Amino acid sequence: MALARLNPLRCDGTALPVPLVLMLKILLIVRLPVQFQPPFEPFLDWIGRVQVHHGLLPVALLASAAILLNQKVRLASFALGCLLTLELLSNRATYSNTKTFTALLFLMTGLYEERLGAWLVRLQVVVLYAGSGLHKLLEPDWQSGVFFHHWAGTVLGQPLYQWAAPMLPDLWLAKLTCWSVIALELSLAGVFLWRRAWPHGIWTSLLFHIAITVFSGQRFYFFYPIQAAMLAFVEWPEADRRLIFRPVTYLLLAVVVGMPVLSDYPLYRAVVLLGPVVLFPLAKRVII
Repeated sequence: MALARLNPLRCDGTALPVPLVLMLKILLIVRLPVQFQPPFEPFLDWIGRVQVHHGLLPVALLASAAILLNQKVRLASFALGCLLTLELLSNRATYSNTKTFTALLFLMTGLYEERLGAWLVRLQVVVLYAGSGLHKLLEPDWQSGVFFHHWAGTVLGQPLYQWAAPMLPDLWLAKLTCWSVIALELSLAGVFLWRRAWPHGIWTSLLFHIAITVFSGQRFYFFYPIQAAMLAFVEWPEADRRLIFRPVTYLLLAVVVGMPVLSDYPLYRAVVLLGPVVLFPLAKRVII
């Protein structure tokens, strides 16, 4: 029985709910590796690159192994969150919104308390969508549609947009798209505060980010942590807390793990993007 708990494909029997453990394991698979560089924050100047690399990298590996093997998952999650935060502070060139959000997911999960449930993680998603929507709402280039027109028409050279935009008045399509995105993100912030609307919010978020990826034809690593965070809104049945893996799951895991090598192939991107569409409906039955 003790050895069975070390199975990385099991997510039960820990101090965290099954959905949060599954979220952590997905984040470990898809997150970027920790890479410490010379610090740029003054209060970190005493830390050298060599000391940080040789001292903290083993801690990151140990914490990752602990999560995969279902050992001290709360402590390991908090430790990884702290290490990722230190990585963000270590060098300006390594900063990204995706890494920040991932670090916060690890930190908030590490601070999990049973009386609060998964609300620390859920509120992080709410703040994310509310902040993103509010930022766009106050940005003149989003209000006027200039941002989307430049991004889709000039940067991406998106054929569908270049075909449709001239058929409508100047910037009309760009404005419609910008205001639709603003409304959608602010709406998602409210939806994720209402328990009965969570299933609709999960599907809306999934389809929204798939649409962005397909439209742009680019690979956004943010797709993975935000969809993993959706597990915090999944009501896991208490009758069966196990996660039963079928052969198709091993195939999907192999596809995700192979992301760095295969990501330039269109068929691979389609499988990765459509994988969650298959997984989310089955999550309700706790059978993937």
